Amino acid sequence: MISYFKHAFFIFGLFGYSYSNYFLHITDVHVDPYYDVGSPNNCLLGSTGMGCCRWDSIPKEPFQKANKWGDYNCDATRLLVNTTFHHIIDVLNYTYDFVLFTGDIIHHHLLSETEHGNIKQMKEFFSIMKYYFPKTQIYPCLGNHDTFPIDQLAPPSIFSRFLMKYLNETWKLDKDALKTLAYGGYYTQLIQPKWRIVAINSLYYDNHNKLIKETIDIANQFKWLNDTLLEAQKNNEVVYFIGHIAPKMGEATDYFTKNFKEIMKEYNDTIKYQFWGHEHKDRFFVYQDAHNNTYSFGFVGGSLVSDHKYPNFRVYKYDPKTKDILDFYHYRVNLTETIKTNKISIDQSYNASHTYGLKTIDTKSFSKLAHLISTNKSYFDLYCKLYYDTPEKYTCGKELISEIYV
Repeated sequence: MISYFKHAFFIFGLFGYSYSNYFLHITDVHVDPYYDVGSPNNCLLGSTGMGCCRWDSIPKEPFQKANKWGDYNCDATRLLVNTTFHHIIDVLNYTYDFVLFTGDIIHHHLLSETEHGNIKQMKEFFSIMKYYFPKTQIYPCLGNHDTFPIDQLAPPSIFSRFLMKYLNETWKLDKDALKTLAYGGYYTQLIQPKWRIVAINSLYYDNHNKLIKETIDIANQFKWLNDTLLEAQKNNEVVYFIGHIAPKMGEATDYFTKNFKEIMKEYNDTIKYQFWGHEHKDRFFVYQDAHNNTYSFGFVGGSLVSDHKYPNFRVYKYDPKTKDILDFYHYRVNLTETIKTNKISIDQSYNASHTYGLKTIDTKSFSKLAHLISTNKSYFDLYCKLYYDTPEKYTCGKELISEIYV
């Protein structure tokens, strides 16, 4: 009888119990509510590639008419975003325990922005997310395009109160999280007992932000971050960390990079994973000390806006007991095929374990992968291909390697 129950328990464990769960990471959506089907996809004053696909865009040769699904040269359409979310829920068939959103909802048409218009658009986007994820906790952070004007956010004052009031009313977080969010745009919240999300406001470390002084701890964010991580460390908590602009990124201030590296070195045993946005490229980076010893790493998400490549998002598989990530699956919207067939075309571009041969998703594995990319042409070419993931021509230089090391 004992043998029978042992066997039955084994079968149940093998087939009846899931030893892994999933969460979703979305970033940099850049929806254009004024996208105009049939307008020119190449235009004057559209040098960034994001000033077109509107009724008032002045055509520039060569150009094509903007398709209803979107264009590689323009911001995302509502149709693309909604249909992608529908696919994420109904077709991929994962059960997501939570969603990470690392910022940037607003379009790139800077001259047509207003503070009221931006907040209206952000409210609309979060209502869409809540429609598709009604019972799933969403952990967002602020992007540099989500402020008005772009990149500009004053220290806590009357000038930042309107935006912070919107965040407080729209982001569904715990009461304690909402307090620091209302003050400085950052927060922490328990995902589960012993498992914490920490979200920073990287706009205070954006070197395009002319309303701040770089060498000051604005809104006491670094003090709060150190206190929060120290408490998490004392309580043996696992921390997942999110932000928009990653350290050493072109727009990140030196003050931020220096201080954040020190924070990471001090609490690398507590911060298990980091997730960033902003760059519209699928990449990772590793932190190294003065002796080139790697002590942590971070993920930078791609983007749901095209920006001359396939729109993309990522699903992570994790162990619910240890909170270790076991694998991740990178999905892309094949915009070319979508336009051709008039039907959303989403495929898995790669997954970490198969494509890179990673047995674990941790600092040691990504330190080794960084070395392989730096020294092995096959790995470099593979990383370059996934970094851009575009139907257009691309080339990768040495800067691709320098970006990996922080």
